[in-house]
Amino acid sequence: MSCRPLTGRLTLMSLALASLLGACAVGPNFKAPTPVVPAAWQATLPHDGQPAQLLAWWQQFNDPALTTFIEAAETLNPSLDTALARLREARATAWLDVAGLLPDGSANAEFKRSRSIFGFDNQGALTGLTEVRSRSLDARWELDLFGGKRRALEASRARARAREAEWNDAKVSLAAEVASTYSALRSCEARVLLQQAALQSRRQTRDLLALKARAGLASSVEAALADAADADTATLVAATQAQCARTRNALVYLSGLAPAKVAATLALPRSEGAVHPKVVRIDTLPAALIRQRPDVAAAEAEWAAANAEVGVGLAQLLPAVTLTGSLGKERTDVLGQSFEVSPWKFGPSVSLPVLSAGRAVAGLQVLRVRVDGAHAHYEDVVRQAIREVEDALVTLAAANSRADDATRAVHRYTTVLAATEARQRQGLASVLELEELRRVGLQADDTLLALEHERTTAWIAVYKALGGGWSRHEG
Repeated sequence: MSCRPLTGRLTLMSLALASLLGACAVGPNFKAPTPVVPAAWQATLPHDGQPAQLLAWWQQFNDPALTTFIEAAETLNPSLDTALARLREARATAWLDVAGLLPDGSANAEFKRSRSIFGFDNQGALTGLTEVRSRSLDARWELDLFGGKRRALEASRARARAREAEWNDAKVSLAAEVASTYSALRSCEARVLLQQAALQSRRQTRDLLALKARAGLASSVEAALADAADADTATLVAATQAQCARTRNALVYLSGLAPAKVAATLALPRSEGAVHPKVVRIDTLPAALIRQRPDVAAAEAEWAAANAEVGVGLAQLLPAVTLTGSLGKERTDVLGQSFEVSPWKFGPSVSLPVLSAGRAVAGLQVLRVRVDGAHAHYEDVVRQAIREVEDALVTLAAANSRADDATRAVHRYTTVLAATEARQRQGLASVLELEELRRVGLQADDTLLALEHERTTAWIAVYKALGGGWSRHEG
C-alpha cells in the first residue's frame, strides 16, 4: 500500500481543521474595565469645572525661558530616551510575534568530498574520492490552530501600548518637574532680593542704634540685639543664595543645557508678576480622568497583556500541528560516475505535551496569578490618580482662598509705609520706626511671594494629575 494517499489525506485534514479553528483563540477575551471611582470630586473645581483641552498649556505662562527649558528637556533628557528605547523594543517584539504566524523557510547548499574504501583485492583496499553536491529549499509552518500565537501577538501589542503610555507619562512628569524647578528658582531669586532689602534695613537700624548707644541715647543691649538681627539676616541671605544655586543646578540637569546657556535663558524677558493658566480640563465626573492619565492607560494595557498570555499558556496544553516540506537536488560523483536525484518531502507532524503537561499546567497557574496582580495594580493606579487630583485641587483651592488676604496685606503695608516715610521727612516719625515698618512690609511681600509660588506649583500639579492632556488616541 502506498503512503502517498495517506499523506494527502492527513494534509487535507490539517488544512480543514485549520480553517475551522482559524477564527478561534484559546483563553479569555479582555474587556476594557470600568474603574470604581467616586461619583464626584470632593475638592472645589477651579473655573467651575468648565472643560477645555490642555493645548499649548505652558505657553499660557508667557515665559519664553520656561518654554525653552521644557523643549530642551524633551530633547536631551536621558529618562525620555530610556522610555523611548523601551517603546521601540516593545514594537520590535510585536513584529517578531507577527513573524511567528508566518511560515519559516531556508535555502541550503552543501558540498562534501571524502575518500572511502570500496572493496579489497590482492593488493589491499580499493579507495576512491566521493563528491556530493546538494541544494534544497526547506519550509516549516506551525499552524496556529488554537490561537496561541495570536494571543502572544495580542500580548506584545498590548505591551507596546503600555510602553507608549509610559513614554507619554515620562514626558508629562518631566515637563511638570522642569516647570516646578523653574518656578522654585524664580521664587528663590525673588526671595533673595527681599532678604537683601531686609538686610539693608537691618544694617541701617544697627548703625543708627550703635551711634545712639555711643551717644548715650540707647542702651548697649538694643545695639547688640540689632547687630545680632543683622547677622541672622545675613546668614539667611547666604542660605537662600545657596538654595538658589542648587535649584539652578537641578535645572541644568533636567534641561540638559550647559550652565552658560541656562544663565542666558534665565535672562530672557518675561511678563511681570505671576501668571496662572486659565485653560484646564477638569471634568465634573472623575471617570473622565481615566481617559487622560497615561499611567492608567499603561496599567490597563499591562492587564490586557497578562490576560492574553493566559491563552498562550492554554495553547501549550493542546496539540501542535506543523507542516514541513523540502525540495532539493543532489548530485554524487564517485569512481568517475555521476548520479543525480531530486529528493522532496512534505507532510504534517503532530506533537502532544505528554510528559510536559504538568509543567504547562503549573505555568498556566502562574499566568493566571499574574492577571490578578495586573488587575490589582490597575485598581491601585486608578485610586492613586484620584488621590493626586484631589490633593492638587485642595492645594490650589487653599492657595486661592488666601490670595486676596495676602494681596490686601501687601497693599495696606505699602500704603502705611508711604505715609510713614512722609511723616519721617517731616520729623514726625523716627528712622527706627520707618525701618521696622519697612521690614514688616517686606515680610508681607515674602508671604505673598511664597503664596504665588504655591499657586503656580498647584497648577502644575493639576496639569500633571490630569495627565497633561495626553490621550490614548494620540499618535
